[in-house]
Amino acid sequence: MARRKRKHGKGRSEDRSGADPVVGYFACHGMDVVCEGDACVIAGTTRVLHKAIALCDPEGAITYSIRRTTANEILDGMARGGAYVLDELAYQRFLPAGQAAGLPIGPVDFSAPSPNGPHLVLLRPCVLIEPEDVAAGAW
Repeated sequence: MARRKRKHGKGRSEDRSGADPVVGYFACHGMDVVCEGDACVIAGTTRVLHKAIALCDPEGAITYSIRRTTANEILDGMARGGAYVLDELAYQRFLPAGQAAGLPIGPVDFSAPSPNGPHLVLLRPCVLIEPEDVAAGAW
């Protein structure tokens, strides 16, 4: 199957081959990103992301850049210790790639509302601790 790219103004293009699907969007200002706790917020649409930005910056004092992110970028970030929260659409897009990468994740019931706002799924890297590490005081 040939790789297809679609133009997105100013010479940018998006890989449409499906090899590394776009999962959603995140907001950044320099090196700072919009987070829920210590986890980067990934929204399936820019509309939902703008709502998240409004919650953390109600006065609109900061101008954020909106960026796409792919499943492989999230997996790479998790491998480096990063945590992410995904809304329903972003999680549905990420699920096949996450499972293929061996993450112990599965379907989530998004029908129950969250008491604090939108229902988000937290993805945090797992750290396996070997018994000998605990005995040696490494933990």
